[in-house]
Amino acid sequence: MQDVLPVGGFSGMFKMDGLPQLLKISYIIWLVTAAIWLFFTFFAFVGSLFLLSSSYFRGSGVRGIVVSIISLVLIAAIVVCAMKLKEGMQWARWALSAVALISIVLLITGNGGSGLLSVVAAVLMWLPESTAWLNSRHRGVSQ
Repeated sequence: MQDVLPVGGFSGMFKMDGLPQLLKISYIIWLVTAAIWLFFTFFAFVGSLFLLSSSYFRGSGVRGIVVSIISLVLIAAIVVCAMKLKEGMQWARWALSAVALISIVLLITGNGGSGLLSVVAAVLMWLPESTAWLNSRHRGVSQ
């Protein structure tokens, strides 16, 4: 479990010393995406609680609560992956790229998704400056 948790815990969330500029921007975009998603999840959860009070819409209320819980897990995963990306972990870049790909599919099908923010953040993670820094971190070379 310690391998997944960010170094220094969540208190180091806004420390970006040594990151290339494009990766800093990508990291901030991922955090903003998670915050926006959390904002809308909160209101969806509250709305679902109101639906529970109606016998006719109770099923929709339960479904909304389940979706809100799943959303919270995914939001936490995005934040942890973004923090691990900041540490130079290649797997975090792949995981966040998968989130961006799913977001594109959801956007195309009209089912929401985190939209273009995650796509922009993913592109910034794969540009040569970011890739060179991640590769150097992977090889153990510090810059």
